[in-house]
Amino acid sequence: MVEEKTFQAHEDNFNCLVKLSEKYIVTAGSYDNLIKTWNINKGLCISTFIGHIGNEGPLERDCLIKLNEKQIATGGNSDGSIKIWNIFNAFNVINTEIEKSQQILVGHESRVKCLLKMTNNKIVSVSESIKIWNLNNFKYLNSKEENIQSSLTIFTNDDTPTCLIRLNERNFITGHTNNNNNSRNFTSAASIKLWDLDSGACMKTIANSCSVSFLLKLNKSQIVSGDYFESIKVWKANMEGSEVGEESSSINSISNSFNDWDIVNTILPYDFPNFLTGIMKFNEDKFISIGNKFSTTIKVWDKARGKSHTYSNHEDPVSSVLKINERQMISSDIYGMVKVWNL
Repeated sequence: MVEEKTFQAHEDNFNCLVKLSEKYIVTAGSYDNLIKTWNINKGLCISTFIGHIGNEGPLERDCLIKLNEKQIATGGNSDGSIKIWNIFNAFNVINTEIEKSQQILVGHESRVKCLLKMTNNKIVSVSESIKIWNLNNFKYLNSKEENIQSSLTIFTNDDTPTCLIRLNERNFITGHTNNNNNSRNFTSAASIKLWDLDSGACMKTIANSCSVSFLLKLNKSQIVSGDYFESIKVWKANMEGSEVGEESSSINSISNSFNDWDIVNTILPYDFPNFLTGIMKFNEDKFISIGNKFSTTIKVWDKARGKSHTYSNHEDPVSSVLKINERQMISSDIYGMVKVWNL
């Protein structure tokens, strides 16, 4: 990777990067509680959103997703709410400030850890519970109703949901930590669960030896799970005739295949006091990991061999990464500095 550009996005650490287009990104998760849109080719701040209240510690990551070409949604607010922001008009005036979100989704009792955009205008959120929101139930583009309740709530009593990924158009996967795990070394079994989007039913559960803090869909038959203090695991489904993630796969086929996941590889990415803070897809066979504390490196892992290539041009620990396209990637450090890389 070759460094193309560097610019200061926030005055301190931020942990959210989302792609809007080949030209624009959104940054959030800083202690300044600002959400910003950027022209990455120029390193220019286009707009600033005011009113988000999040980031309460080094392991408390905010969450941010693109809903459509006009809107983004943010979680991580200290009141447990999800806020929807209209970004369409933000590009008309350079460095404009937008003081209020357009809609607020309420119902979570604690901060939202993860958001996921699904099909049919639905989103899924993870906090003390899992909530499925059907945005078709209200005309949120023009609605005068500010506080919107969720369509479906799923409670998991035995463990706490921590992260989620989309498997296909009608299923999503969540990672969990056991409620009895209170120390750095998680010894009790946690789980990874498969859910049906329409009914909210848990279709399958596979046990995991440690807490699941991160999930990544690598390709049609493999996912990657990671824990802050333990390991990264690459999982592969044993299937006959179809692959996990194919939109045409039957419900029974997906459910049965999820029960037969095998661990392809286990990777120990960092030594204490460093810890894993994120994973990101690089391509069908490789993924990226970043670690906090003293780690200034970006590691690109070959999932089959479990070997990494390390890149280090940051002077300070890396906090987030985002792949823009096949030739560009973005990374940020704990002091708000953003680097644009040519792959």
